[in-house]
Amino acid sequence: VTRADPYAWMSPVDGEHPPELLAHLTAERGWYDLATGHLFSWASVVRSEMVGRVPEERRSGTWSRMRFSYYTRDARDRDYTVIWRESRNDFASPGAESSAQTASDDDFAGVRGPEVVLDVNTLDAGTGYLDLGLSIVSPDEQLLAYSVDTSGNEVFTLRFRDLRTGLDLPDVVEGVGYTGAWTSDPAGNLGFLYTVPDASWRHERVRAHRLGDAAATDVDVLVEPDRRYEVSVRRCRSEQAVVVLSECRDTSEAWYVDPTGADLVPRSLGGRRTGVMYRAEHVRDGDFLLVTDDDAVEFRLASCPVPGPGGQEHAAWREVRPEDPAERLERVDAFERYVVATLRRGGDRMLRVLAADDLPGPGTDVRSRFVGGEIRLARNTWYDAAAVAISDESHTEPVVHAEVILADGSVTDTHRDEAP
Repeated sequence: VTRADPYAWMSPVDGEHPPELLAHLTAERGWYDLATGHLFSWASVVRSEMVGRVPEERRSGTWSRMRFSYYTRDARDRDYTVIWRESRNDFASPGAESSAQTASDDDFAGVRGPEVVLDVNTLDAGTGYLDLGLSIVSPDEQLLAYSVDTSGNEVFTLRFRDLRTGLDLPDVVEGVGYTGAWTSDPAGNLGFLYTVPDASWRHERVRAHRLGDAAATDVDVLVEPDRRYEVSVRRCRSEQAVVVLSECRDTSEAWYVDPTGADLVPRSLGGRRTGVMYRAEHVRDGDFLLVTDDDAVEFRLASCPVPGPGGQEHAAWREVRPEDPAERLERVDAFERYVVATLRRGGDRMLRVLAADDLPGPGTDVRSRFVGGEIRLARNTWYDAAAVAISDESHTEPVVHAEVILADGSVTDTHRDEAP
């Protein structure tokens, strides 16, 4: 079948747009400016009012790791965010002390007060577009992996910054996707897993980069040949597992990768069955938790052991919390002694804190304070946390950042965004 394309004349030739297209757009803009000139004064008033309602600064919620707590600040007079961190020994409340032990060779020993991790404004290349993709601190909190898109093509350039010096390493990896995960081999050499999109922007593969090596030597860890699927990769909060997920509209498969292994070979957690979806969360020194719709329309919670060489099929799964037809189980997040489930009931999103040793139990529900509100688990990177960060908002109320004490479900507000 031959189909005419009436817009083919607009396509670039040798990277340049046709002169007649540029002339048409220039004339169109000129006509618009002439036709709406009488509105310019009103537009200026409205713009001034809008700018006046924007807070001078907006701060995100906080996420903690072993030695530092991290957050972002967005200033009204700057286009992009700035990532900050503070030592957990002097963070938040006076007298609060971290359980982290300072090593004799700790390059951050004695660091006090806030310090900039990444000022995205300094990455502006003058192209008129800038987007920060991933930003992931290494397990030892000495390096930052970050990626930037300066073209709007949704393909990023990956770099690594030494947080001890504030300087980027020589490593540069072009053409990466949105997700990634740190690794380290038995010899202690750091590496990074990242996704790569194909020509149609489908994230089709996961590749491994070893710091200090040329990007041309990076190797494939997993390639998804089925064009219906896209892959993502993340390191679990337990720090003992990397999960690679390949997912389409109604089917998924997840693999375990040992982040400290020498081979980085993915091992399937349950194979792939058409119409069955599952996502995995790792429990430190234990099994994986799986949220799956296998024989459960509203999803149920299962577990499986860490797979051996060759992976495993779904026969290794065992149910730990059955489906509740009145609830939609969306995800679970594992911490040292608790598991936080995100679910919907009666149209409302809520959190349920479950004891790790009593996953079938009733748990403690945490609901939004607002009518029709949305409560969500915020960014939480510390597995041993006694409290988790949440955000609570509605269509008529600004975001409230708070902490939930896992032991009893009590909520303490940390700060509230200003209403524009």
